[in-house]
Amino acid sequence: DQSVLEDNVEIEGYSVENAYLEEKEDTCNALGELAENVGSHFLPFLDDCFKVTMVLTEHSAEGVKKAAITTQGRFCKLWYQLSSESEEKENLDHLINSTILNFAAIVRTDRDRSVAIAVLETLEDLLKFLKSYKNFVLVDSPFESVVVSTQDLLEHKAQCQKETENDEPPTAQSDDEMVH
Repeated sequence: DQSVLEDNVEIEGYSVENAYLEEKEDTCNALGELAENVGSHFLPFLDDCFKVTMVLTEHSAEGVKKAAITTQGRFCKLWYQLSSESEEKENLDHLINSTILNFAAIVRTDRDRSVAIAVLETLEDLLKFLKSYKNFVLVDSPFESVVVSTQDLLEHKAQCQKETENDEPPTAQSDDEMVH
């Protein structure tokens, strides 16, 4: 039918919820839980799992992306907690700083508000954790990126705050949720 085809031409994107996406999300969450609960026994798998979840932070599905981000934060905490050698700490500091840079970029560029909120919550949790380690060094670049991302949110410059023609303007309540 021609009218059905014409209606479909106007659709810009499709949102697909299926078991495959739910499984990815659940798997990310399970990996984070597993890492937290088994601690050092998870260490042999941590590097590979970290790489996989890093790729998933760029996934198109919001739930998968949020789960990967949260899991990345958990992995960083576990890795830092378990590493003891100073040389290893330097490499780990670099890895964590790179993760923080990635998180700051996601806050600025992702279109989904819930993803930005998940990143901010994960960043808060990770930075509070790292604060207890006096020898952790947050280098200038990631720190500056976090500050700039936060300023962008406060000034409504983040991608997730840009309105499209189908969006309703944000309410004061949604603004409060984003900032807190």
